[in-house]
Amino acid sequence: MKKTMILAGLAATITAAAPASAAIYNYDAYISNGIGNANIAIDSSAGTATYSGRNIDLTVSSNKLKGFTGAAKKTTYLASDISGTFSRYGRTYNAFHSTRPKYTQISLGNNFNFLWTYGRDRWGRIYDFDGKGNLKYTGSTGGSSGGTPVPAPGILGLFGLGLASLAFGRRRTMVKAKAKMGLPATA
Repeated sequence: MKKTMILAGLAATITAAAPASAAIYNYDAYISNGIGNANIAIDSSAGTATYSGRNIDLTVSSNKLKGFTGAAKKTTYLASDISGTFSRYGRTYNAFHSTRPKYTQISLGNNFNFLWTYGRDRWGRIYDFDGKGNLKYTGSTGGSSGGTPVPAPGILGLFGLGLASLAFGRRRTMVKAKAKMGLPATA
């Protein structure tokens, strides 16, 4: 009986812990104002957009990016955090999050991207940066748009229920066999 309860508990834990889907959407982008070409990878599970390229290496976090399903229509995402660096015409800046005078944000959609942030150079001078340009979808991994699908919790629940049924069936067979031999059923 203990084994059966452990198996049932394990099946319930696996079912509750499994995510339904997760995806990373990848875009090639051009960002004006001295940045140039970059790759943007949006993680819909973590709610992050990671910019990488010769002149940019930063990650923008936004709760609104959680559940992101693609940049079909233009949408603005206010950042909750930003980290990393960007270089503009040979000068490197450490990006930082701000709400004044403008909110750190990104916009994506309709083959368009926009990044608004602030940076501090090595002398402590603050630079207000905005760059816009084109956006081209290059593919995704996971989720419903391709890649490796993540099993839904319902499927794992059915698997757990099947394991529990096998355990109960095995126990019933053992009890009947012991009864025929005249042994106690709980031993």
